[in-house]
Parts: sequence; C-alpha cells; structure tokens
Amino acid sequence: MTFMRAAMVAGLAIGIALVLAGMLREPSDIGANTDDEANSSTEVRVAVRALVDGRVEVALQQQDADGWGGRELPQNRFLPLDATAERWLVSSPIQVALPALDLDDAPTNAGGSDERPLFCIVSHGAPGDFFWRLFKGFSRQAALDAGLNVRYRQSLDGGQQAAEINRCSDDGAAVIASTLADPDAVRGSLLDAKAAGARIISFNSGPEHAASVGSELHIALDEAAAGRLIGEQFNALCLTGAVGCLLHEADNIGL
Repeated sequence: MTFMRAAMVAGLAIGIALVLAGMLREPSDIGANTDDEANSSTEVRVAVRALVDGRVEVALQQQDADGWGGRELPQNRFLPLDATAERWLVSSPIQVALPALDLDDAPTNAGGSDERPLFCIVSHGAPGDFFWRLFKGFSRQAALDAGLNVRYRQSLDGGQQAAEINRCSDDGAAVIASTLADPDAVRGSLLDAKAAGARIISFNSGPEHAASVGSELHIALDEAAAGRLIGEQFNALCLTGAVGCLLHEADNIGL
C-alpha cells in the first residue's frame, strides 16, 4: 500500500464525512473528540518465513472483525543472505488503518436514544478488501472527529446495496452517500430516498451516473484522466510494448 493510495483513500473518506457534516451542520457545531477516540485501536502482527534461497521475508497482518487479514507486503521486506549480524534492519513503510473496523457498532438514531441526524454511507467492495478496510477506518475516525452519527454498510451485491439504502431511508437518514459501481441496482432506491427527504451524494465509481440517481455531489477521481497520465508517464520513459490492465472488479462500471 503506497502512501499515495492511502492518502487517496483517506481523502475520499474524510471528504465525504466533511460533506455530510456541512450538509446539516454549521462549522461551529462540529464538536470535540468523543471518548470512542481513546479506544480506537487495532492489533497487528509480523509474519516471517524462510525462503528456499536462504533469505527471510517479513509481512504485516492486521486483525479485524473477520480475523487476521491478508499479509501486507512492504517493498523492502527481505533479509538478505549477507546481512550483518546484530544489526537491525527495517522494511519500507506500510499504511495501517486505525481502526480497521466497520461503523456497524456506531450509534444510530433507529430505535435508540441518539437524536443526532443519521448519515449513511453505502459502498460496494468485498469484505476484507484492503482499500475498503482503509476507507472504513478513516470514515470512522472522521465521524468521531466531527461528532457525527454515521452508519456504514458494504456489499459487492448491488441488490444488497439497494436494500441498505432502503433501510437507511426507512430509518429517516438525513444524508445517504453511495458508490455507483452498479448504478442500475441502486438508482431506484436512491431516488426513492431523495423523494422521502434524504439528501444524496455519490462517490468513487460512476460519476457519469450521478445526476441520474439524484446526487447533489459526486466525489471521485477522473479515471480517464488517470489513464492518460499513466500513458504520458510511459511515453516520457520511452516505454513500448503491450500494457496489461488488471480488472480487479469485473462488474464495476468504473472500468
């Protein structure tokens, strides 16, 4: 996980939280940190293995609600054969989300005593996906910093996303933020929520579909511009030949 990618995730999550706060609250209303901040923590462990050529490889694992996640591999992670005895070596940095938790345990105003407006974030993405683990962690911290009542839900299935949007609307959500990886699946639910009084923002995939789902604002990178930038960098390095593109999520409209 590079610093640039982690910064992008943090910026996306914090940007959404600030938009949520600004939609219903004055800047002076954004309160001090809550007691939950002091309890924000995550457990990590170091994984080590010996390679057949005699080197030693290290990795980092982070624990979440589903157990120990995948091994995060720093770029510099090998103990060379000629390493000097008794000398400490360090890997390249790894970005760790604190905490790497869902917002499921955050208070909501559905059937509870919390009278603050309910803000919902609904995203696509597989459980345990490192990008979305970072996003959830930064979203939780931003919600704590701003004193917001936030509910986060995530599913790779567009129908499940729509169901969560419906539930947020039924619970009286003031603002609903949703990704548009499958805009056809969530469009009806978002439009119904808007008709019921919720304000809608969209983020990540699908900026060209934002208007059709009633979104007031879409927060995302321009993926076409990013592709052009990469092409310019390849050309500047005088690289030639075929370029491979990994389809990390085949059904994502952003591809």
